[in-house]
Amino acid sequence: MPHLTEHRRLPSTEVYACSKKEIKAALNGLEEVHVHFGKTTHFTPPRGLHPVPENCDNVVLSVTVDRENQVEMDLYPIRNQNFNDREHELLIEKELIKTRKWIETRLEESELQVVSNRVLLLELCVDGFTLLETEFS
Repeated sequence: MPHLTEHRRLPSTEVYACSKKEIKAALNGLEEVHVHFGKTTHFTPPRGLHPVPENCDNVVLSVTVDRENQVEMDLYPIRNQNFNDREHELLIEKELIKTRKWIETRLEESELQVVSNRVLLLELCVDGFTLLETEFS
């Protein structure tokens, strides 16, 4: 079961892309994942991140796997008016599955393959989501 922390409750005008229950179901069995709801209000690219997403305000979820294979997932608040039920379903049915596979693949890499911190960003766009894989030192 992943470790979940809710850092802030949201006003009625904002939501997270998914619930704690949905994250638990998607990441069931991945004990080493630490999930943070609202640790920060938006994604801020760490120094050295390359490539950097065009619009960081659209990042709804980020996952970082560091050199020691510590996994941190952050969910950021989204304005209700910018997120609909179809996008929520798409996130649950497809994007969280892709995210889990990405985490599992990173954790399977040998120590010799790991030269930097690996990052996966999930951006909300007009017709769904975009996944961006990137890294930093």
